[in-house]
Amino acid sequence: VNPIEEMINLTDALRSFESCVKIVQSQDELDSKAVNDLGKV
Repeated sequence: VNPIEEMINLTDALRSFESCVKIVQSQDELDSKAVNDLGKV
């Protein structure tokens, strides 16, 4: 086991996870906006 390589892999995994979190947050904001806009109709 190479600790440096594993730290790099962990960092890559963390970045991927953070990207997924941002996507989910953006989708949640879009959903909220859609619900609010539909409520005004």
